[in-house]
Amino acid sequence: MCNNEQPLVSIITVTLNSERHLEDTIKSIAGQTYPNIEYIIIDGGSVDSTPQIIRKYRENIVRWISEPDQGIYDAMNKGIKMSTGEIIGIINSDDWYELDTVERVVRESLEHPESDVFHGDLMIFSPEGERIFLYKPDPDFKNIWHDMTILHPTCFVRKSIYKKHGLFSDQYRIVADYEFIIRLFKAGVGFRYINRVLANQRIGGISCTRDRDAIIENRKIVISHGLSPFTAYYDMFFKLTKRRISKFLERHDLKAIIELKKRFQKRKYYRH
Repeated sequence: MCNNEQPLVSIITVTLNSERHLEDTIKSIAGQTYPNIEYIIIDGGSVDSTPQIIRKYRENIVRWISEPDQGIYDAMNKGIKMSTGEIIGIINSDDWYELDTVERVVRESLEHPESDVFHGDLMIFSPEGERIFLYKPDPDFKNIWHDMTILHPTCFVRKSIYKKHGLFSDQYRIVADYEFIIRLFKAGVGFRYINRVLANQRIGGISCTRDRDAIIENRKIVISHGLSPFTAYYDMFFKLTKRRISKFLERHDLKAIIELKKRFQKRKYYRH
């Protein structure tokens, strides 16, 4: 299944009516410079051309299923349970890897056996394919109790970690990945930051389109992990207020103010 030089890496893609961009995601896996990849697609019962696209690339896909699920994290958990690789990456159907991403992650995993989660930078694109900004994580976890400090599309996790610490919680439908990272952080799991772009993402994922609900879920998560309710509610109020201001500016097309706001957002470096 694997050897010391080329451990098997499982890549999971979750889909539901993903015909618009799924092919880009699959091609980014098929074109990886690293050869020992097990690619798994978990489809939630798509009724568009998603199944046909998957069949078109079946020689690049080790296994796939198409059936109803209880949401995106339930589908991810199915994929993790099906995986046989030593390392697992999850890339959604609007996202794609750099072509040497898996090779770089494997190299880091071999050079740093003390680390169990590997992650890096995320390039954000518009739905039309325009590069918007580079999103860098917070590798020191200084803001772990306020926001997702690392970028899930770039994450690769050793399978042994899922076995030891569990899968994504079924209590959360939008930001269960945030709860998972907090759980690992509290357990003292070793994180390894790779200072380069590992994945690319189009704006419009579930946590972007349901950002208000995501903020509320964040509050529930941090309280469940021990943060004081007062601090959690204060943080939620601040985020919701910031969200309302942003929506107001966008609705009134105040471009100069929006650009000023963007330039001062933490960990977001815009390219023009």
